[in-house]
Amino acid sequence: IFIPFILQPMIQMLNIAIENLRDINNNYIWSGIILLNVFLVLINTFRVHSKKKLRHIIKINFIR
Repeated sequence: IFIPFILQPMIQMLNIAIENLRDINNNYIWSGIILLNVFLVLINTFRVHSKKKLRHIIKINFIR
């Protein structure tokens, strides 16, 4: 239930990054850096091993 919740903003950010990179004369270094950062964030979100941590994150998100 919560995975698409996390993924939708990630995909939107990726699309925005790709659109911006097309304007910056196909700068491959920046595109690599942005893609690396996106993948690192994705890995960190899926590395939530215990359900307690996940519940804690969800509680924080709902409070905000």
